[in-house]
Parts: sequence; structure tokens; C-alpha cells
Amino acid sequence: MPRELRAYLNDVIDSGRDILTYLGDMSLDDYRESSLVRAAVERKFSIIGEAINQALDHYPELQGKIKMDRDIVDFRNRVIHGYFSVNDVLVYSLTKRDLPELMDEMQNLIGEMNL
Repeated sequence: MPRELRAYLNDVIDSGRDILTYLGDMSLDDYRESSLVRAAVERKFSIIGEAINQALDHYPELQGKIKMDRDIVDFRNRVIHGYFSVNDVLVYSLTKRDLPELMDEMQNLIGEMNL
């Protein structure tokens, strides 16, 4: 039985918040040097991708409402299955550039869908 849609969307928001906390004001060089932070960030990105994947599978009305949904799931797959080729620069830039927007998008969906 699937979880409530709100739970999946909150997983994205909570994981995003965690990632931003882990990184804080770290520079790219600091991020690259910290295997602990890299592991934590990659784990949280895998949760984000899986939460979106599960939400899309169980709630067809969500189709087309999450910008770049396929890219997010594909990134999760890369982190999990292609762990040996994860690009630290890409992860860091996604965190700084795209993650806050994704979190806002999830919050907006919660409001729009009255969840």
C-alpha cells in the first residue's frame, strides 16, 4: 500500500533541508574533501529521487506537475547504481542551484493539491 502523497513530497523537502544543512557554507573544495558530507548528501539525493519515483508511480495525477521529474529519478539511479561515476561538481552545483527550487515546488504542490 502506498504512502500518502504528502509524505513523499515531505520526504523531498526534508531531505533537501538536510542536504542544505550538511553543506552549510562549504566551498566546492571543502565538499570534495569531506567523504562524510559527500556520502550524506548522496544518500539524501537518493531519497529525493526515490520519493519522487514512488509518488509518480502511485499518484498518476502528479504526472507533469514536477519540473524535471525524470531527470531527478535518473540522477537518483546514477547515485545508486553508478556510484563510481558520481561527479562532485555536479552534485554540489545541483545543491546550490536547483535544490531550493525543487523544495519550493514540493511545498507549492502540497498547497495546490490541498494535502
